[in-house]
Amino acid sequence: MERDPSAYEEEHTRCSVDHIHRHMTDDVDYFTGYNNVKIHHEMLSDVSRTQAYQNAVQRLQPYIAGKIVLDVGCGTGILSMFCAKAGAKHVYAVEASKFAFKTREIIAANKLNGKISVLHGKIEDIFLPVEQVDVIISEWMGTMLVTESMICSVLFARDHYLKGYIKPKYDTQRIQPRMKCSSSGDDDTDECSDSSDAKHNDDDDDDDEEDEDEIIVMDESEDTAPAQASKNVALPLQPPPLPTELMRNVMQTRGLMMPSDCRLYFGPIDLSQHLSTKIDYFNDVYGCDMTSLREDAIELYLAHATYDIEIDGANMLCAKPMVLKTYDMYTCTEDEDLINVESEFEFVLERDGVFCGFAGWFDVSFNPVQTDKGNTLDTIVLDTSPFSKRTHWSQTLFPLSEPIKVAKGDVVKGTLKFFRNNVRIRDYRMLIQCKV
Repeated sequence: MERDPSAYEEEHTRCSVDHIHRHMTDDVDYFTGYNNVKIHHEMLSDVSRTQAYQNAVQRLQPYIAGKIVLDVGCGTGILSMFCAKAGAKHVYAVEASKFAFKTREIIAANKLNGKISVLHGKIEDIFLPVEQVDVIISEWMGTMLVTESMICSVLFARDHYLKGYIKPKYDTQRIQPRMKCSSSGDDDTDECSDSSDAKHNDDDDDDDEEDEDEIIVMDESEDTAPAQASKNVALPLQPPPLPTELMRNVMQTRGLMMPSDCRLYFGPIDLSQHLSTKIDYFNDVYGCDMTSLREDAIELYLAHATYDIEIDGANMLCAKPMVLKTYDMYTCTEDEDLINVESEFEFVLERDGVFCGFAGWFDVSFNPVQTDKGNTLDTIVLDTSPFSKRTHWSQTLFPLSEPIKVAKGDVVKGTLKFFRNNVRIRDYRMLIQCKV
């Protein structure tokens, strides 16, 4: 059932070479997937997700009020509306899928046309009507945090528009021509045009018209706290809180990223109960022998990574996971942080069980703040761990093809490579080699 590790090594090399041109033809399918209201309903109804952002906006309201906000991948515009209601001077909501036209209707229905401009297009392909923004907010996370590679668009927005950041010179072969966009409410027209063609269309006044209600060119509860499986389970790692005065000084010279930092976790799991219901089930089906279907079930459930299996803290063989990678949204870069992660690991198992593979998950947090009196406010954390309330991301499972019985004190150690496929950069692969 397992591939020869050398095959993964070759794939890792092939997908990581610098000269490969990125093929983004899959973007059409990717963005089309966000045209359906079903996926937006799934995300909005994820209380842990949506409420974490709402709480973060309320907590950081002093740093949003009166500011220019950029919402990258705005979807239904829910985060933009949170910011507008928190007093943002103006919000530019960028959405690449055609759902942007529906978003404009939502914004209008909430009477926020004058506060929120919905721009249809990729952030890499458009020009904002402002040179810089004070706040970037985005719900960009995919399974294992960085899959879908939407984080790249957020970092692009940070480097090109966030206050206090120098715009780097990007490889022009890797960036498509940027587009000038209008936020017109006309659902039947694509308002983006190649900036290189604009020089030849100066006489066409209609192309430069803007919807005055939407484009404004500026001159200048449910408890989401993690439910611990035991007293030994630590809360998600959090950065130390910043005093309010220091936070204000920082925000005067540098824009605000929401979320501000993210962590990717990894740990061994016991899925024996799941295996019993999904694979051993075929040993005796209403008195009939269906073991010939076991191999098919193994192929379905154990031959590839999945996030369809629901797990909780009781499935973990170690209460404390490994922090595979930490991402500081103010400093991380695509080249340094998103192409390849390699690490060694070692886990001392804390109970008897069946070692069935590994689980990966993430959490993100929003800039922590202290009150003026020095009382620390809890950091807003969106946590997708098995110890917290289930989210629509769930956890990503990397199953072994052959589970192994283990005892308390056994050591699982090995190496892993988590790398991006540079031909299809929205996809990632994981290579794990381990022994007990």
